[in-house]
Amino acid sequence: MIITFASQKGGTACSVLSTNIAVLRAIREPESKILIVDTDTQGSSYDWNLERLELGITPKIECIKLKGKHLVEEIDELEKLFTDIVVDVGGKDSEELRLALLMADNLIVPTLPSQFDLWALEFIDKIIPECRKAGNKNLTGNILFTRVSTHPLLGKAEVEEATLAIEDFEYLSPMKSVIRERNVFRKSSRSGIAVEEITPSDKKAKLELNELYKEIYGEA
Repeated sequence: MIITFASQKGGTACSVLSTNIAVLRAIREPESKILIVDTDTQGSSYDWNLERLELGITPKIECIKLKGKHLVEEIDELEKLFTDIVVDVGGKDSEELRLALLMADNLIVPTLPSQFDLWALEFIDKIIPECRKAGNKNLTGNILFTRVSTHPLLGKAEVEEATLAIEDFEYLSPMKSVIRERNVFRKSSRSGIAVEEITPSDKKAKLELNELYKEIYGEA
């Protein structure tokens, strides 16, 4: 399965989500072969994995950088070698973003629940039908609200307002999972580990990511 985290805007946590979901998959399915494909010029997922490899952290996660017009062909070949591919697409309209959508089995579009970020989603909603015509016939997009306030009332209001704002999208729909703004995401990323692995444990962040994992892979 190819899980693609893509956004036209930066700062939405594509790299954080890509690395954390990859680690969760490796923990839950030890026999699986997992690859992160980093198409972002910043290379955050790639740098995270270099740190992980240098520290000898297990489970081992494979990660490569890919860019350019041959992205579809390269990922198609990689599918023969890996059971799970997680694609991290940078926050801008790029050739890599459009090509990655052609290969996505599950497209997840992280976004902050702010009006400026929600306006940017219109671009993704418009190019999905183009990707369908180009071959990915069943492509739809799942909006994941990220960096939501941890304040119970404020966070709930943010998600409710954002959900109403996107109800007219034709190809994008909100996920049940929500990822809140937590320091543990930055702390773990700097250390080449996932939230699932950090000590002391952040139970709330772990719960959010595990709920996201279940929603992605269809687990009860």
